[in-house]
Amino acid sequence: MTSSNLHPCSVSSKGSKTRMAPTPDPVYSFRGEMKDILCILLTERSIESGDLKLLLGTVQGIVHQWDLKMKREEKKIRVGEMACVSLVETSPGFATLEKGESLKIWTASWDLLKKIDIDYCGFCNLAYSSGKLFYPKNDGKIGIIDTSDDFSEKSQLFYKYNKKHGEVMYIKMLAGSKNIIACYESGLIAVWDCESGMVVCETEISDTPMCADYCESTSALVIGTVGNSLAKFTLKSDTLELECRREITNPGVSSVSLRDDGKLCAATCWDGNVRYFSTKSMKLLAVLDNKSTPNCAIFNKIERPHCAKGLVLVGGNDGRVTLWDLYVNKYKTVNEG
Repeated sequence: MTSSNLHPCSVSSKGSKTRMAPTPDPVYSFRGEMKDILCILLTERSIESGDLKLLLGTVQGIVHQWDLKMKREEKKIRVGEMACVSLVETSPGFATLEKGESLKIWTASWDLLKKIDIDYCGFCNLAYSSGKLFYPKNDGKIGIIDTSDDFSEKSQLFYKYNKKHGEVMYIKMLAGSKNIIACYESGLIAVWDCESGMVVCETEISDTPMCADYCESTSALVIGTVGNSLAKFTLKSDTLELECRREITNPGVSSVSLRDDGKLCAATCWDGNVRYFSTKSMKLLAVLDNKSTPNCAIFNKIERPHCAKGLVLVGGNDGRVTLWDLYVNKYKTVNEG
């Protein structure tokens, strides 16, 4: 491990220093003939061996499928001519969103079932739950597709009055609920009732949200922005409460991911670093030097001998996916005890 990988301390908003332990190098790096990686999906679906697979959406409009156990690339799927900005698992198979081009629904073996032309040019994610696929549209609208039917749009969520909220930046369907969380370009954060098409509650932040993640077990919502901070909210009794804001050294967060127990948050930042936070306090725990600008990160939620639950996968502008192992043993001890 070289000294460039070490960030021994951080400066809080009050100027005091917090001592952090030296951080490790990545456990492994996946690198093939890939361009900028924009989205990551781990799946057990579809696949010949039935083992855990790594799917990577790139700026070229190609999805790369890797075998995690053998650590080799198995196939490339051309999903579009524009950048693949989001990739989700659905009941038929998968869905992809190509920037400014189309939304596509695929079988588990990557046969195209439906193509919907769109002109949304942002980087919002797709969301899927209970047979419903949510996708961003222009003018801050959210389309809803029933994947158990003919894949046509059944309804959409939008402000009926002239609310200047900008484009949709993030969508999350709440498990076991009829509600979704949506973040907008203006800083507006809204919880929608999908059945009535009405807003349940809303709040605002001062910066434009770039990304977010929500933990079902703790009801915590962490939002990354174009500015120098992350904001943590808690959804309680249909109300979004701001719990804290955490300043970071340099502006810009491209993605955030919460571990499934809600205790850790990983944020990929425009300055080339991946930052680990305690979700409860948003205290900075570690800073990882990714060597290139990281675009996306996810915690692995599926236990495998060759890929432990709690590992973080980071996709970057250099076409690599790095696999990081921090706090995994502590996570196993807590969850198995």
